[in-house]
Amino acid sequence: MEPRALSAQSEIAQGVIRGALVGVLCAALEGVFLSLASRVWFAPRDFAPQLTTAISTGAFVGVYALLGAAWGTLVGVAVSLSRRWIAESARTPCVVLGTTALVPLAFVAHSLLDGVPESVRVLALASVAGALAVALLGGIFWEPARPLATRWLGPWGVTFACVGAWWLTSVAWRGQFAVSRIALTVGVVGAGALLAFLLRSLAWNRSAFGAVPILLVAVASIVLCGVLDEPVPLIREERRLQRCGPGQPNVLLVTLDTTRADHLTDWGYTRDTTPTLSAFGKEALRFQNAISAADLTLPSHASLFTGLYPPAHGATPGPTSGHGPPLRQEFVTLAEILCDAGFTTYGIIANSGYLGTWYGCDQGFEYYDDRKPVPPIPVPPNSIRQRLVKAFAPSSWENWFSSSYRKADEIADEMLKTIDRCHETGERWFLFANFMDAHPPYDPPPPYCDRYPGRIEGYRFDESAGLLERINGGQESLDPKLYDHLVSLYDGGLSFMDAELDRVFRRLKENGDWERTIVVITADHGEAFGEHGTLRHGVSVFDEQMHVPLYVKVPKQEGGRVVETRVSLVDVLPSLLEMLDLPPPPGLHGRSFLRMVPDPQRVVFAENTPITRIWKIGARYKGTERAAYVGAEKLRLGAEGNFESYDLGLDPKELAPSPARDTPAAVRMVIELDRYIRAVGFGRLLSTPEVRGDAFPEEGQGYTR
Repeated sequence: MEPRALSAQSEIAQGVIRGALVGVLCAALEGVFLSLASRVWFAPRDFAPQLTTAISTGAFVGVYALLGAAWGTLVGVAVSLSRRWIAESARTPCVVLGTTALVPLAFVAHSLLDGVPESVRVLALASVAGALAVALLGGIFWEPARPLATRWLGPWGVTFACVGAWWLTSVAWRGQFAVSRIALTVGVVGAGALLAFLLRSLAWNRSAFGAVPILLVAVASIVLCGVLDEPVPLIREERRLQRCGPGQPNVLLVTLDTTRADHLTDWGYTRDTTPTLSAFGKEALRFQNAISAADLTLPSHASLFTGLYPPAHGATPGPTSGHGPPLRQEFVTLAEILCDAGFTTYGIIANSGYLGTWYGCDQGFEYYDDRKPVPPIPVPPNSIRQRLVKAFAPSSWENWFSSSYRKADEIADEMLKTIDRCHETGERWFLFANFMDAHPPYDPPPPYCDRYPGRIEGYRFDESAGLLERINGGQESLDPKLYDHLVSLYDGGLSFMDAELDRVFRRLKENGDWERTIVVITADHGEAFGEHGTLRHGVSVFDEQMHVPLYVKVPKQEGGRVVETRVSLVDVLPSLLEMLDLPPPPGLHGRSFLRMVPDPQRVVFAENTPITRIWKIGARYKGTERAAYVGAEKLRLGAEGNFESYDLGLDPKELAPSPARDTPAAVRMVIELDRYIRAVGFGRLLSTPEVRGDAFPEEGQGYTR
């Protein structure tokens, strides 16, 4: 049925009403997708994503309605002013199409507001929304298309398509196999087409009765969000082949995300940031020169769990995967080995991004808690809500509307629950915990945010959004006052994690498990604050990003000891397996440091492969940067094939490359690095004027450890 012309009601009033209803429908369908669709889609997971609540959904229904009414007012005014050029019978269709265009235009604006999107998912969303916006606006300005657009592009189908496409690209596609993605895509698109067909003749085009089903869906979405905002109960995956004997120790492995060694008390830092770890170090092995395998979370943890360097396990950024593909199932992880040996395996994760289940680091864990935090007023990532909140309430964004990771106290609380549960059952356990409070946006809670001087009151982390590109691109250096501000909060985050570790240590001592638990504390990588013209991490292999703390406490160990021998995080897996008298998998790059004899000839490797955002900064970041360590010598091989040699004994901050780059040690490191890269199928080093192709002998193709 064709819409009739406006009569007594004005175009402006119609625009206000219809615009408000479009806004309500957008908020309502967003709530339905986030609650019901997410719950159904993620049912096999241990925890459902807590993305929204009834309170926040209800609030944003009102906000969306106000924005829709404002947009509808503009549409109504435009139609009213254009009476001379628009026939009376065409005014209602123009108002209908114009107000409906709010949804796809909003999604297009949101996707493109920060420039051309780097993500294929965001581009796909913008493309769908853009096509719908063009079709709607085309129906306004091109009379032959108007009846078709009015009939088929009503608010139901358009909103379902836009919100559904957003949910697919931002939520559902991130964790499923290709067949499931295709099936879900077909299902959502088909459901949207069917809904548009069934509801195309609703009174929306003719009278105010079109509001009734929209308002009913809005109420239903609020109710759904209120009912379904609790996590799914933990589902245990029974996969252990045997039970541990009573003499087998427990294993606690903790990674302090983004923690550089030289900001800890035991490494001579001027601030006493980590008193708990300092006390712990008096009864543990403290490895003075531990090197991470990579300066990004995913490849570093994958190396920690498998004992393999990144080129071998492949979970690292590359030309076809800007943030890194998942760790493949073919690789055996520490959790899988211990689970099969009879340990109950637990993972409690703060970095739900790169350690989430999609990236494969949950292999072997019976319990894997990678839940995202739930702030007081949750706002889904990449949604229109997020853009609105950032625009109108930037100062309260982190506190009320968003939290990128669970804080150390939340992680510690879950650790304590797990430890108590295992103590009651008497089972032997492996617990991996990941803290993230030293990671950007450097947001420790009081009193840790004010513990160290230098903090700039009222400064928001998002104000430094372009700083990463400018500093790493060599356009400017880090302002001293901003340096003091960032470091004061970074150090506060270290102290916060240290205090929460104290709670965990005390519980283990109180229940008697301390003496029968192997405790390993380390970090996945460090953090740069302007050194070598770099900021944050994922940008170099200099030691502010590669040198990490490593503590290991063995049961019944008599006193602590500092180990000067350089080790790698790939050594952790074989070392733990030797402590537990379990055979290691074949082909590991790591070696056990339990009874390690210092080997002055051993080469330790590290690498940096920047993510997509960093690639675009400059030529320096368009390839993999690698480092090789032998004794006090370090070779840094740039992405463009140039290399520098450093004597870390004389120049620990790597300020001045050694002029003697043709020393036997430097040449040997280049040769070993080339052999290593070829051995894991990563090609070979490019010939450059500084590193000649004939410098690499063809014999000895294998990587020698």
